[in-house]
Amino acid sequence: MKEVKVLLYGTLRRGGALHDVVEPFEISKPIEITGIKMFETRFEFPGAIITNNKKDRIIGEIATVPKKFLKYLDFIEGCYHKPPLYKRETMKINGENVYVYELNDRKILTDKIVVDWIKEGK
Repeated sequence: MKEVKVLLYGTLRRGGALHDVVEPFEISKPIEITGIKMFETRFEFPGAIITNNKKDRIIGEIATVPKKFLKYLDFIEGCYHKPPLYKRETMKINGENVYVYELNDRKILTDKIVVDWIKEGK
């Protein structure tokens, strides 16, 4: 079975409201990831944007999931909405390609920047 890596930075992280969805899979300890910035949204869930700026950073976890599980994560993350709430992108983290759910609907962002959603988010 083909497996892929997915960045968990908000509600899917340990301690997040939707962590049960990914709990059965291998998940790393929290790590710092640079080149990405996270904001609180008006709906009190996080939205991350890939910036490629090393000054931007968040705390996240890397989950190893079956590739076919991505369709379910796409559904949870609103990738099928019109327009999509999030879009699945790829970024290098520690030399590996990792899928990242980047916020697509930027109109819902607030000005509040968050580094660690579990400690600072709602």
